Amino acid sequence: MEEVESVASTDSEQNVGEDMPAQAPAEAESTPKTNSTGKFKDIGALRDQLCHRAEALAAAHGLSAVVKPLPDQGLGFLLIDVPPQELRDVLDPDALGLVSALWWQLAASSELTSAPVDCVLAHLDQDSTLYQALASHDAELLFGSVWTPDPGHLSSQLWQQLNPPDWQSLLQMMEAYRSLKRLAFDTGIELWETAETECDVVE
Repeated sequence: MEEVESVASTDSEQNVGEDMPAQAPAEAESTPKTNSTGKFKDIGALRDQLCHRAEALAAAHGLSAVVKPLPDQGLGFLLIDVPPQELRDVLDPDALGLVSALWWQLAASSELTSAPVDCVLAHLDQDSTLYQALASHDAELLFGSVWTPDPGHLSSQLWQQLNPPDWQSLLQMMEAYRSLKRLAFDTGIELWETAETECDVVE
């Protein structure tokens, strides 16, 4: 578990986001720069932190292929498709519940369904299920491709099942998300490009 670092140790020490769980100290090279008030000031570093945590969680649960880094856009990463069918086919109900709940947590942390849709679609394969669902605003297609656990079961399907390193990564990802959103609000920075600039260009 020593490889699990915290992205929020400075926040904890300065009582920023004090309602979040305390985290383990972060390694110096992965800690975003802070100012005298303890608030993160480097949006790029926070995006990197979010992406790093998301990739670690995805890799541990068979979702690596659906995470795309976005170092200069949004929250630092994006989900580019639903969980692979070949993965869903081999999971038992408990494991499928965990993977599905984790996919939705990653979706929320990347603002998959709340970001400007043009910005999201620019990074998706047009043949993917996710592209088709978002482009057509077809919620049923999305829910039919990703099991959507009852929110009331989140504790048993995700929180309880994650091992300690993954649990810490989830907490750190959410804390980094909160820090990035606070910084963007305080500085007036738009995290997502508009459709008129770069969002309509598929990389």
